[in-house]
Order: sequence, then structure tokens, then C-alpha cells
Amino acid sequence: ETALSDAQAGVFLGIRETAAAPPRVLLLFPGQAAPVRSTGGAWARRYPEVARLYAQAEVPAGDPASTVIAQPAIVTASLAALAVFERAGLRAERAIGHSLGELLALHWAGAFDAACLQRLARARGQVMAEAAPGAMASLACPAAEAATRIAGSGAVIAARNGPLQTVIAGSEVQVTRALAQAGGGVRLPVAHAFHTPAMAAAAAGFAQALAAEAARGALQPTVRGYASTVRGRLCPAGTAATALLLDQLSTPVD
Repeated sequence: ETALSDAQAGVFLGIRETAAAPPRVLLLFPGQAAPVRSTGGAWARRYPEVARLYAQAEVPAGDPASTVIAQPAIVTASLAALAVFERAGLRAERAIGHSLGELLALHWAGAFDAACLQRLARARGQVMAEAAPGAMASLACPAAEAATRIAGSGAVIAARNGPLQTVIAGSEVQVTRALAQAGGGVRLPVAHAFHTPAMAAAAAGFAQALAAEAARGALQPTVRGYASTVRGRLCPAGTAATALLLDQLSTPVD
């Protein structure tokens, strides 16, 4: 395999030189700030399983910045993509999920079925909507540099997305101050400071939803390994989901 990757530039690419070896597939599930759509569109018209999925999910319509609207919609869209992916006979070796996508990666790894996933997405969206208002922004620099730029602003690191992308979060005042100190950045279309201590109350509320799912036997250890953006490493088969799902609400994406 010839590597053409350049981590500092954010490029990860390789060319497999042995034709007999099949390509390896990694699934990346998105988080909030991904497109929010309440219907399956052309995919639902083309694929019966996608149409059924959207009919059963009853995805709400409304403000795409609202976690109550966005999170169930993004989860449903990802489940639709996964259904089409599997319909094509494709299989992934590993999955990883960013923020909300962690739930989807855990679903792929066997921690809970699609029905449980959708219940958890609705519950997660609801408790996060009830958190204090906040803001988030993306800076085109490493996390260490971002921390230096925003020092004293009150904003904190919320996601270490890659070598040249760091997300910060805090109150509206704190993020505005941080962006002024940092020399600019890109605001994210969200209304709360996700993945910060401001989400502690949301984590407490989500714990009740997880307890209810555990009581009905819907939560199981994973049956295959996946890459966790809560722990920042590969988690083997047999990993329990509850602690990961609670920690991810108030700790940075890694």
C-alpha cells in the first residue's frame, strides 16, 4: 500500500497496489451540524427499507439548530445510509462517530438496536435542548494553539477534530470574546455549548433514559470493536455503552 497521507494538511489517502486485496471500509457517522432533513427524499422513493425507516421514525420538522429536531433527523438519515450501504453488500471493518455519531457507532458495534438508538436520540436531543444556551465555533489550528488563543475568554475546548481543526464552546459572550482573541473562526449552527461542563445537567437527565433502556434489556456490550471519540482510541468488543454515552455529553470530542 502506497501512503499519500499528510496529517498536518488533513489528508489521509492510500493506494492499494495488490488488486486481489479488497479495500477496507471505515464508517464515519456525523454529529449535530450535519444536514437536517425530516424526509428520506429520493432515497425513500428508491429504497423501500428507507421509506419504511422514515415512516416508522416520524422525524419531526422544525428549527434545524434545535437538538430536539436535529438529533433524531441525523440519526435517521445515518440509519438510512447504513441500510443502503448494507443493501449493496458492503461491510465495514470499523466505525467511528463524531459527537451524536457515537450513538450510531455503538449501534453498528451491536450495543443496541435501531429502535433503541432512535429512542436514545430523542431523549438526548430533549435533555440537551433544556440545557443553558451557549455557542460553539471552529478554529483552524491545533488544540494546543487554540487553547493559547482563547485563554482567559471563558470558552473551552469542546472538540479536537484533527491536526488543524479545534472546536471551542461556551456562553455567547465567551465565544464572541474567544473569536476576537483568536482572530476569527467559523461559528457552528448550534444553540448550546456541547461537550463542556455546561452539559452536566443534560447528562443527569440522559442517565434516566439510559437506565430505562437498561431495565428493558436494550443495552448490551458491543459485539465488535469500534473507534470511540469519547476515549480517543479503539474500544474492543465487550465494551459497555452507558459510561461512554454519559461522558460524551460533558467532555471534549477526541
